[in-house]
Amino acid sequence: MNFPFQAVKRKQIADEVAEQLQRKIAAGEWNVGTKIPTEPELMKLFGVGRSTVREAVSVLVHAGLLEKKQGHGTFVCQPTTSQEPLDYRLSRAEIIEVYEVRSVLELEIARLAALRRNDEDLHLMRAALDRRAATLAAGDLSGYLDADITFHLAVAGATRNKVLTDVYGSFVEAIRKA
Repeated sequence: MNFPFQAVKRKQIADEVAEQLQRKIAAGEWNVGTKIPTEPELMKLFGVGRSTVREAVSVLVHAGLLEKKQGHGTFVCQPTTSQEPLDYRLSRAEIIEVYEVRSVLELEIARLAALRRNDEDLHLMRAALDRRAATLAAGDLSGYLDADITFHLAVAGATRNKVLTDVYGSFVEAIRKA
């Protein structure tokens, strides 16, 4: 059997800090125009170093959620959904919204995969389905979830559309967290 490598996702500390800051903004705890705590305050709140805080803030500045004003601090901006990274948008979405969009994507993914798949794709899908059945029979729900995700990502990969596969992968990760 020849299984291709898949990217391993390791959550970085700065990503976690950025997500927590983003959640405060999304939840309305920090309104537009609110000055966020200073770097030293954030370092103390999160128990992290300055570079971690700077990286997290930089991500949110780039996403259009925060604005740095030289000599005055960092402030919450009017967020625009089009600038917000997909992972962050999904993290604050209602689970039903994620499932609905995933359902729409899966229809087109299945159609394209049926047209473009090859024998290797079929082999990967079958192996994932077999593993899914075996883990379910063994009562291994975590293994079942992993195998199910592997199956759906194999179908997405069979589309030969890397952007579609990446977008779908973001949805899968949001559903895994839920």
